[in-house]
Amino acid sequence: MYVSPEVVWKPQSSRIGCAFPIVSTWPPIRVCVSYEPLLFVDTIPKLCSKVAPEPATSVESSFAQYATDLFDRCGKEALDPTSFAASHVELSTIVTYPIRCLKIIEILGLWGLLEEETESTLSKQIAQFVADFCKVHPGTQHPVSDHWAICLVAPTLLLWRTGHVEAVRNLLEGVIRWIGDQYQGNNFGLAGVWSKQEEEIAHLLGNPFSHVQISRRSECYASTIVLDLAALLGLSDIYELARNDFLAVNAFPIVLEVQDSASQYLRFWP
Repeated sequence: MYVSPEVVWKPQSSRIGCAFPIVSTWPPIRVCVSYEPLLFVDTIPKLCSKVAPEPATSVESSFAQYATDLFDRCGKEALDPTSFAASHVELSTIVTYPIRCLKIIEILGLWGLLEEETESTLSKQIAQFVADFCKVHPGTQHPVSDHWAICLVAPTLLLWRTGHVEAVRNLLEGVIRWIGDQYQGNNFGLAGVWSKQEEEIAHLLGNPFSHVQISRRSECYASTIVLDLAALLGLSDIYELARNDFLAVNAFPIVLEVQDSASQYLRFWP
């Protein structure tokens, strides 16, 4: 029998195991690592009898092939922001550009971590491209809502594990600035993880328009991810910078809690 997940949103400062300590000390007293980057979908059949079993190797191979095809298409043009943006001529580029940037580094980040498990030298090549891509594309630092913030985890871990420490620092600092801008003053903040596209756009672009009637959102899952990554990697200065900036603009970290069932691996459950 399928069971819908119970979703509970809580400000992290109110729960044990939070990523936003009440005291401003290092190391943080309470840390919650918000994401496990290599949870492949082959886990689902083990938890749900209605899904036919599928070997993990075939799932990983299919993903690796998809990532390989993507990487093969990432030539010099991909490292030119103008050419990259022009490759998808559309009125919504202001929204779709950062999404495409984040999905590319997420997919390549996961692939690089997968290749690293086999001790392949390819992971270093992937990491170098991700580092170069993040350096020239500000869209990698601009999740348009909390839904896209999770894309930051895999590339950050890959860059860190392959020695691109400065790239990690620049990426996290850029995201901190972006979150601060979205929550500062009368801005609406970022839309939530479960938000529809219309909500994402309204939160992102709606502030100057009087006909956009939405409430400011103080919760911020993107800030949870930044704080958790900084704590996990031992970047105390980045952690303190993030914590102070998020407090200044009232961008409060949150945690998503779900049932321990197959539904935890899916955004929408049948």
